[in-house]
Amino acid sequence: MNAGMGGMGGMPGMGGMGGMPGMGGMGGPPGGKSPFSAEALEKLRSNPKIAAHLQDVQFKNMYDMCVQNPNMLMQLMQADPRFMDVIQELTGIDFNALGKQQKAEETNNEEARKKAEEER
Repeated sequence: MNAGMGGMGGMPGMGGMGGMPGMGGMGGPPGGKSPFSAEALEKLRSNPKIAAHLQDVQFKNMYDMCVQNPNMLMQLMQADPRFMDVIQELTGIDFNALGKQQKAEETNNEEARKKAEEER
C-alpha cells in the first residue's frame, strides 16, 4: 500500500506560480472563454503544427492535465516548449517575434550608447 504517499501537491519550492506578466494569470482568450474549452481544442486541432503535437500521447496527456488544472500550464511550458505553440495559437501572441524585436531594440540601444560615448 502507498499509505505514506498522500497527494502530489505540486513541486516543492515553486511557490504557486503567479502567471506570466501581462497575461492576468491566464484569464484566457478575449471574451472570457477558457483556454482549454472545446472551442479552444478545435482551434488547436485546426493548426497543423499543434495537431501533430496532439497526436503525441505524452503531449496529449500533459494537455489533458492542463484542462484539469490550468495552473499547470506554466510548469509544462518550461518542461515542454511545444506548449509555447499552444499559447501562441490561443493568444495570437508570437513570442519568438517579440523576442527578436526586443533583441533588435537592445542592439540598437547599445549601438546608440557606444556612439554617444565615442562622441564625448
